[in-house]
Amino acid sequence: MSGSTAVMVKKWDVFEVVCQGRTEGNPFTDYTIQGTFKGKEETKTVDGFYDGDGVYKVRFMPSFTDEYTFEIEASFDINAGEEVPDKEAPEHKLGTAGGGKTAEKCAVRNILIGSFTVTSPSADNHGPVRVAGTYYLAYEDGTPYHCIGTTCYVWNLQNEELQKQTLKTLEEMRLIRFVSVFSPSTMTTIFMSRLPILMREHPATVLC
Repeated sequence: MSGSTAVMVKKWDVFEVVCQGRTEGNPFTDYTIQGTFKGKEETKTVDGFYDGDGVYKVRFMPSFTDEYTFEIEASFDINAGEEVPDKEAPEHKLGTAGGGKTAEKCAVRNILIGSFTVTSPSADNHGPVRVAGTYYLAYEDGTPYHCIGTTCYVWNLQNEELQKQTLKTLEEMRLIRFVSVFSPSTMTTIFMSRLPILMREHPATVLC
């Protein structure tokens, strides 16, 4: 999303800012990106991450219906090609790229600002899960949370057709998660290479 475009996002949903950045060296550790999100009821700062192919992302879950602003700051240029305003201009702001050593050079260029509107949550989104009454769990809106799961032993050693059938059956039973045990072996290595595909086909089932 662009810093100059106001968008709508539902309460307890994910608001994501995507930026193009540097790829030299090791982008996972050599560069940083961080976002501060402000509404009337909350202000939160969260770290972003490198997502590959020169793409950096910052994600935030708003907890209130409100008008929000955000400021993304990176240790690299995220406004490439944009003119840096004079110091006297109101929009001029020094960044902190390079630990402050290159702040003047990166003025404004490493800052991305914008706004978005948070609307009411969707009917099936009850918010994050919290501890309720010491011994129970509930969603943010008070709806009780019941975690139902099972264990599937040697599931990863079965043929692919049976693995898919197992996931389909678990989905139909509305199980929230299941546990499987993996041991070091050639078969496990082969299975783990297929796991992302299996989970994409059955997103309602969470593997632990």
